[in-house]
Amino acid sequence: MSHLSQPKKTLFHLSFSGKWDLRLVRPLTRSRSLGWSALFLAAAAPFAAGCGSEDGADEGVTDDAIIGTQSSAAAYPEAVLIQVNNAEADFCSGVIVAPNVVLTAAHCVVFNPKGAGALGTWTVKAPFAAGGAQTRTASRGEPMEAAFYSRTYANYASTTTLHDLAVVYVDTPFTGITPPTLASTATAATTTVRALGRQAVAATTNIVASAAIPLQYTTPADGFVLDYKTTRVTDGGDSGGPLVVNGTHTLVGTETRFDTAKNLDYWSRIEGAVYTWVQGRIASVSSAAIAKFQTDQANAFCGVLKGACGDPGLWQPAKCTGIYQSGFANLFEDLTVAGVAAGGRLSYDSAKGTSCINAINAVPMPSRTAAQHATVVAACKDVLTGTQAIGAACRTNLECAPGAACKNMVAGAGTCAAIDALGAACTFSAGRLRSNSCSYHGNAETGRYCSDSDGNGVCENLLAAGAACLFDTQCASNLCGLDADKLAAHCVSAYDELFSNGTCAYFTTP
Repeated sequence: MSHLSQPKKTLFHLSFSGKWDLRLVRPLTRSRSLGWSALFLAAAAPFAAGCGSEDGADEGVTDDAIIGTQSSAAAYPEAVLIQVNNAEADFCSGVIVAPNVVLTAAHCVVFNPKGAGALGTWTVKAPFAAGGAQTRTASRGEPMEAAFYSRTYANYASTTTLHDLAVVYVDTPFTGITPPTLASTATAATTTVRALGRQAVAATTNIVASAAIPLQYTTPADGFVLDYKTTRVTDGGDSGGPLVVNGTHTLVGTETRFDTAKNLDYWSRIEGAVYTWVQGRIASVSSAAIAKFQTDQANAFCGVLKGACGDPGLWQPAKCTGIYQSGFANLFEDLTVAGVAAGGRLSYDSAKGTSCINAINAVPMPSRTAAQHATVVAACKDVLTGTQAIGAACRTNLECAPGAACKNMVAGAGTCAAIDALGAACTFSAGRLRSNSCSYHGNAETGRYCSDSDGNGVCENLLAAGAACLFDTQCASNLCGLDADKLAAHCVSAYDELFSNGTCAYFTTP
């Protein structure tokens, strides 16, 4: 096997029984002292890895995984090392495509059966994460095509009809790492690209970048029609590692195999059906986490509200959480729009989600100051962020990357564009006071608000304490409170939840 590599062992598990094409088999990295490696390498060209022992003892074997020129990959925190926790202790590479989803090669997933202890899991390390390396465990993975489970160590490299692609889902999401942009269309031949992979054929190593090389299309003679190809720059342990457009974070392929005789690498292409599948895997995991976060924040808010009411026995929790999740006091009212929560255009940060829930649970009730309220807003506002760049499709502001707003809405579909400047014309999104084109979440981060919701408003500076208001997002304090007579409201520096938003009796009435 070429790039799913293995450290030294005392046993050689791969059987030589059965019929298979020796030209297409890639051996595993094992110690020469086992006696089998040198013989197997000699027999298994051209798709042999050149993978010998970790100490480089095998004749003709290089210790470099990224071969040729190596340079720093510190600018690519999304590139990861993967330890396959199977009986063979294989190791691969991969790329973070969402905080809890890592893209790698199918052969790094399907040969990892569940067993005792940690067997059947993956250990994923992001060495260049901001603030220091992050290591996560993944307990679940799946190949793009289930038919890959029918392949074996001996024959998986020979398939030309299956995508050698899979994902693993880390149990605790990575934090502070921006996923790469996935190429949704074919990348032009001759585009300059760069591979990211292991510094050496070793389970414990670092990630480096290869030399810049031109991208090539495969030909009928190559046979691997699902792949791109390049001049060979990879070796053992690089399976699943990313290929990016040079100087960017645009992912165009992941490593599958190399041909030693032709000096070529082959890369699973990311566009088309692959792009759709990966986005679906991201959405399936993220939507479940987002749904739980919605429930958790509603329960947290209603829990502190119930406490402020004296923990009444007749409290109606469903009534409270239902109102909260419909947008009342909810920083993420854009999630109420159909298709947004499960639409695959959001990034969810679980660590920030936990901090948000903790901040809600700690907020003073029923009365809080503007500073105390700002603490909750700051903890919660970036739990969910959009992934759609300027010019991309959107249904709400929240789907756009921070600093953009969803504009030019027609039948519920718009385009992400720059947030409107002071004095520019603006509009609210229907029924959602926070989602306007003067700000992202409507949490005063720009210092502007949209003056009205009738389609003729302009972006104005937030209002100071004491100014008349209709809703929180007009106020610099983010708090608009009812006057004592409850006939009008003004921006306030302290806010009483029970006075302004209903009585305890309301939430104890079925």
